[in-house]
Amino acid sequence: MGHPDDLEGRIKRLALEAGCGDAKVVISKYFPGIAAIPWLKTVLVSEAVARSLSDEHLRAILAHEAYHLAMIKDRRRLLRNLLTSACGYMLLVDVVLFITAVPLWLLVNAPLPDSPLYGFLAAILTAFIILVAFPYASLIVRKIESRLMRWVPFGAEEAEANAHAAQVVGETTFVEAVIRYSEALRSAVRDLGLLGRLFMNSIRVAEAVNPHPVPNEVMSDERHE
Repeated sequence: MGHPDDLEGRIKRLALEAGCGDAKVVISKYFPGIAAIPWLKTVLVSEAVARSLSDEHLRAILAHEAYHLAMIKDRRRLLRNLLTSACGYMLLVDVVLFITAVPLWLLVNAPLPDSPLYGFLAAILTAFIILVAFPYASLIVRKIESRLMRWVPFGAEEAEANAHAAQVVGETTFVEAVIRYSEALRSAVRDLGLLGRLFMNSIRVAEAVNPHPVPNEVMSDERHE
């Protein structure tokens, strides 16, 4: 796992081994995940998640992010990702409007008395949309897109990044790393309280727009063909 006092050195060493090159590695106490920001040539790493992963599992996740860093120069992939993400976003908006329009219409048009209760109900509904309806609408979109992946390359670069990481560290190690990373991410989010809840909602939205195929999707024979 590496000496706890040398966490920065450990992460930078593993990032180099994973193929991140001269990308800047930023360690955060508040961002609970691991993500590449290709246009800034940066890899953002959660301190809590990094401490929870073994060297081989952390290297596997960083190898996935290294692929994203390398693909920033591929204009064809960038255009493809932009178009498919735009399609996912439009689908997400349609589903969210369908789920939220009815309660909003009822709130606006229902014969409620002119009292502070109306504002209270409006505040409750707004919180419900932000914390419940919106993220779960994105899960519905994710399920729809999983059916469409055979014809539309939603999450295509994520599948490629997973396949690349599997080549770097081995298929078994990569699948194990994804599982361990998911567990570490949930733990880190719990520790952040409400901030973590909002972060997980944003993750669900991102998944709806550009879904990450799960390991068994990426490793199936159909994906390798």
